[in-house]
Amino acid sequence: MYLRIIARGLVVALAGAVASPVTAAEISHTRIADLDVISIRGDIEIGDAEKFRRLSVAYNDAVVSLDSAGGMLVPALEIGKVIKINEHATVVIDGSTCASACALIWVAGSKKLLSPQGRIGFHASYEDQAGRKIETGMGNALIGHYLGSLNLPEKAVIFATAAPPDKILWLDASSMSRSGIEFQQFPQPEAGRAAVSASSVALPKAPIAAPVTTNAILRTGTEVPLRLSEELTTKGKKLRIGHRFRLETSAPVVVQGVTVIPVGSPAVGEVTDVRNKGGWGKSGRLAARVLYVTVNGRQIRLTGAFDDKGVAGGVGAVAVSSLVFLPAGFFMTGTSARVPIGAPVKGFVDEDVQLSLAAAAAAPMVVSAPAVTTSN
Repeated sequence: MYLRIIARGLVVALAGAVASPVTAAEISHTRIADLDVISIRGDIEIGDAEKFRRLSVAYNDAVVSLDSAGGMLVPALEIGKVIKINEHATVVIDGSTCASACALIWVAGSKKLLSPQGRIGFHASYEDQAGRKIETGMGNALIGHYLGSLNLPEKAVIFATAAPPDKILWLDASSMSRSGIEFQQFPQPEAGRAAVSASSVALPKAPIAAPVTTNAILRTGTEVPLRLSEELTTKGKKLRIGHRFRLETSAPVVVQGVTVIPVGSPAVGEVTDVRNKGGWGKSGRLAARVLYVTVNGRQIRLTGAFDDKGVAGGVGAVAVSSLVFLPAGFFMTGTSARVPIGAPVKGFVDEDVQLSLAAAAAAPMVVSAPAVTTSN
């Protein structure tokens, strides 16, 4: 239900933009209720990747809304890589078209969403030679490598480059299986389908609420006890910088006697440094940071870092050495760095979260009514 509210909000907020065609790309930030949206409209050009990267860093939980006939291939692929790394969801709303280079951006989404009246189209790469569109093998090779990096199958590469430069091969529900590109309708049709779950996109930063009101705040710097849900190791030399791993809360986070983050809430961390074991007695090492914890679909930003020596950093006035206290050599197995499943890690809340607490009993997380504001 809430996803449909967001869908309507997107349509209302961006309707004027859809009705007003542009040539050069406009890349801007929009806030709908507590949902961040990065909009890309118009032709993709040199310099647009850097514009998008800056907004992605500032709003790393944002959904990316697209409305573009295409543009330059390389900047589009660079934007797609940023979307992949930061795990943005992508959406094309009713009345919008995302074709050519734009479709290559959309396909990088962690969740790919398409409204019933939105359109996604692909064609082969080309060079403009004296007004003639000449298909280029080099460009198609770049597309193939890029789609492979997104873990899409070979048939997705074939689908994306099958249409000649002056044609468009449109993606819809009937061609999803043939294309190898899976997506969800946004919102799903009412008849015969279950509603899209709130996890289809990163949910907005909604307050944690209970039926009765006593205002409170989950403060920045609040400790969140965590434990690893998977092993991290440099053994086998497969661990890479940027690898995201799973954690869960090992104890509840309580505010004014109310549990706001229950035990077992899933969290995500990211590897920030890896050194594999080497000759001359060089040991392996790893370092990582905590990113966020999820409570009923809401992502709450966390901070904190640790390495294989137990050195860590917290937030604000938290002591640098207080995040992880582990015995010397805890991560070491021979010359490989290792941290086992269940290892304790401390994170800290990295944003003030508005709470509305009941006088008694734990409070579920709910979503407030949306309001739309826009900033460029």
